[in-house]
Amino acid sequence: MDFESWQPKYVAVTNDLGYARDGDEAAAAELARLMEARSGPVAEGPELARLLAHQRVFVCGNGPTLESELGDHMLEGTVIAADGATGRLMRRGTFPEIVVTDLDGDLEAIRKASAQGSVVILHAHADNRAQVARWLAAMEGPVVPSVQCAPPAGTRNYGGLTDGDRAVYLADHFGAGEIVLAGFDFGDDEPQMPPEKHRKFIWGALLIAWLDNPRVMFFDEYLAGGPPLPR
Repeated sequence: MDFESWQPKYVAVTNDLGYARDGDEAAAAELARLMEARSGPVAEGPELARLLAHQRVFVCGNGPTLESELGDHMLEGTVIAADGATGRLMRRGTFPEIVVTDLDGDLEAIRKASAQGSVVILHAHADNRAQVARWLAAMEGPVVPSVQCAPPAGTRNYGGLTDGDRAVYLADHFGAGEIVLAGFDFGDDEPQMPPEKHRKFIWGALLIAWLDNPRVMFFDEYLAGGPPLPR
């Protein structure tokens, strides 16, 4: 997903949700400056390709069904945790090779995952600039600086709105062989969710559908014997 392909969706999402695109641009510029001064490791495309290209990739969202869906199944492939799913996965003994976060989840768990080698896709937008400045410095492992507007030099935009669908777009971008979703309820199992947040999850579902990628499946479809990995 290049920005030219993502831009119409980004404009539609921000128009519908009332997000200020100039705030995203300011956050992206600030993240770029912070990355220039960063002394820690930065993950580049080849490292992400090694983890994702032609691989079975489990994208684990932070929905309330995550543990019940996964049960005691081993996740044989690359695991991506969407923000708050990080600590929940680690408590079940599953290490996420990649964490996608806009820093509104279990940040201590994400810091620990980073210290153990997780690649952190650290996402900046208009509403989390203070968290980015603080938590970027706390990440010991490799970081990928992520934005949702036109990416300044040194930052990346793989598409997506929420941490979960952003993780799916990441896996799709690098040509994952299978993309298996767990803990994705898009707000259906959370009746008390605020309307704005629920609308964001609706957009997340639409964005995944717009990928039109037949390799994306839910965990129960995977267990039922989804499509084989391409050779």
